[in-house]
Amino acid sequence: MNKCIEWVRTHVGVSSALIAFLCTVGISIDAGFGFSKQFLLTFVVFLGVYGVMNYALRNLNARRNKIAIPMAVVGGIILWFGRKIVDGQVEISGLSAMDLIVLPAFMVVLWSLFVGLFSFVDKRSFTVKDIKSDKKSFRKQWLVGSLVMFLIWMPVFLCFFPGFVSNDSAVQISQAVGDTAWSNWHPVFHTLFIAGPVNLGLAMTEDLTAGIALYSICQMAIMAVLLGYIAAWLKRETGKKWIGWVVVALYGLVPVCACYSMMMWKDVIFSGLLAVFVVKLFELVRHFGRDEELSMKKLLMIAGLAIIMAMFRNGAVLIVAAALLGLVIFYKKKRLRTAALLGLVMVIVLLVQKPVFHMLGIVKSPFMESMSVPAQQIGYLAHEGRLIEEQKLELAKYADVEKLSKNYNPMNADYAKNAFYYNVVEEDKFGLVGLWLRLLPSNLGGYIHAYIWQMYYYWYPQGGAWVMDLENNHEEMWMKREYTDISLL
Repeated sequence: MNKCIEWVRTHVGVSSALIAFLCTVGISIDAGFGFSKQFLLTFVVFLGVYGVMNYALRNLNARRNKIAIPMAVVGGIILWFGRKIVDGQVEISGLSAMDLIVLPAFMVVLWSLFVGLFSFVDKRSFTVKDIKSDKKSFRKQWLVGSLVMFLIWMPVFLCFFPGFVSNDSAVQISQAVGDTAWSNWHPVFHTLFIAGPVNLGLAMTEDLTAGIALYSICQMAIMAVLLGYIAAWLKRETGKKWIGWVVVALYGLVPVCACYSMMMWKDVIFSGLLAVFVVKLFELVRHFGRDEELSMKKLLMIAGLAIIMAMFRNGAVLIVAAALLGLVIFYKKKRLRTAALLGLVMVIVLLVQKPVFHMLGIVKSPFMESMSVPAQQIGYLAHEGRLIEEQKLELAKYADVEKLSKNYNPMNADYAKNAFYYNVVEEDKFGLVGLWLRLLPSNLGGYIHAYIWQMYYYWYPQGGAWVMDLENNHEEMWMKREYTDISLL
């Protein structure tokens, strides 16, 4: 083994070509194209894999390898397993001898990508002095990049005027215009953000169309600013101007990015904030925990972003808490300061979402909304006939068992949740949780199966799962245009 490793190190070019060839074979088998059918595409894949592999082998060291291997193994297994799932059907294709090529190919390609990424980050200077001296250039790149991105999206907006509205946001519109009571079922701060442009549009035209169009433009501007920051940051940190413009072009020209920038949905702005949050965290940890990098200004910026994220997306507080807890562990000498920051953020978020919302008369989100995974797992058991009569009788206290069994959808928990009696669950939360826990020991496999299918589109974002159905959504949007129709949503 040692001789083999030594040979690879002394013959990097040949080794990279050989490994890239084997990986390309695996990728070609998995993707369904071959050397004879689509030679040009196969050759492009080979060149890409060869380039990444060559860079990784030339910059390999023990520390990078130690981190990259487990990440590549886990990522490769997830990617391979996702490809085994037959899209749109609850079944997994059988194992074959080809999997012995495909699975290692995924792992090796991911390993080379991780090693290359770690090497690239290690070689950047990232000095605070350079950042301070380049503020003017950074702001210019940020402003111009954001403006260019916004202008690229504008033709898409005009094509799909006044924009897109998700089903969740239709409910938020009804709250924003005063048709229904305000609720924390959907993020209150996002509903507030919707209320401004929508009510302004109604005041000017007495039609929802103008309000939705104003909202779309506002959100497009915010997303352009957030993503423009990412582009400017990458240009500054790498010292290469073209990288910033490539990122601007990527965000601007990819149809999914353009369409989601004008989609009224709680996840859109949150995703932009999360991207900036990750960048700011990276700025803190890139020097491997050097405590001089942990300035109060940077901490307050992180805290501000964390609070805004938590307000714009229910459940984001868990992401925020995990990230800030990582800082507490990472910065040993200033642990008290980071712990205080974590505490401050959590206190502010909980104070706003609990007593403040209560005083304002905002209805609390139903407990059942936090039970998506247990509801889906119990729904799977009911659908598959794995519940005995005694268990069905106990479950009948909390849900319509027949409806739960009939309407169960493996990839959408809403059908399972809607079969439960929300009022009953609200009165007896621990009773339902207890039933779910008692069913666990004898149905562990079923619970895992239900969870995998429920989360399939998240841990394996295949193209068909994420590309927006523009035509259907556009037609649906036009049916929701008139203010008088809002009561039907």
